[in-house]
Amino acid sequence: MDENGHLDKMLSGIGKEVAQQKANDVERFIKSTSVAKIENQTTFDFVNDAARRARELSKEIERVRRSITEPLNVALRAANGLFKPPVDRLDAYVVTLKGLMLAYQKEQDRIRIEAQRKAEEEARKERLRIEAEEREKREEQARAMREAQEAIKKAEQAKSDEEAAAATAQAEEAVARAEQASREADAKKAVAQTVVAPVVPVPGPAAKKGVYGVKTYNPVVIDKKAFLRWALASDMLTYVGVNESLLKKEATATKGERKWPGVRIDIDDSARMR
Repeated sequence: MDENGHLDKMLSGIGKEVAQQKANDVERFIKSTSVAKIENQTTFDFVNDAARRARELSKEIERVRRSITEPLNVALRAANGLFKPPVDRLDAYVVTLKGLMLAYQKEQDRIRIEAQRKAEEEARKERLRIEAEEREKREEQARAMREAQEAIKKAEQAKSDEEAAAATAQAEEAVARAEQASREADAKKAVAQTVVAPVVPVPGPAAKKGVYGVKTYNPVVIDKKAFLRWALASDMLTYVGVNESLLKKEATATKGERKWPGVRIDIDDSARMR
């Protein structure tokens, strides 16, 4: 039997006939009191009396409904009372299990963060080592260039062709060593720029059914004025909510005399019953 079948079975004998009777009473009442338009005071008084009687009929139907539903509510509360303790016990147990899982995940996060820190420290030391080697090559390049300059000066001051040739060869050899040192220094610099710590993976929840811990990120506004200035300057008004309930309260209290920039006051007429 489906849900509607269970409902019909419960209502049969305890209120279905009464509800149908009241529905018929309502239709007869509406049919006997409906008018298309109020054209005089007599009709106005008739409609006013009809509205009063309609409210009384509604209250009577509500009393009948309560007389039927209250025993059901008592039974429902009693049934809930029977099953609530074991459910509460399980809920508390789940909280305990979640606490254990969250503690495990926090420990795994701590281990990952420490591993990441060590990896970054090792990468930093390796960069420093390679950068030191680069500096050594730059210094070697500078020494070779000084030797080349001194050799060139000797060649210029040489008293014989043999001395000039020897000094020139020495200068060329020094320049070659300087160029080699420069290339090696550039290579060391390029390698140092590529030395970064590997990213330690974040352990995720197992891909299976069950309870698992998740992180929830909750922004907390600590400087409302600064946030509003940012929202206005960035044209991000979707982040800003207008308290329309407060606007309506003040507009009602001042009978629409209170004005705000960018706010239009609409006046709705409605009938009230005394």
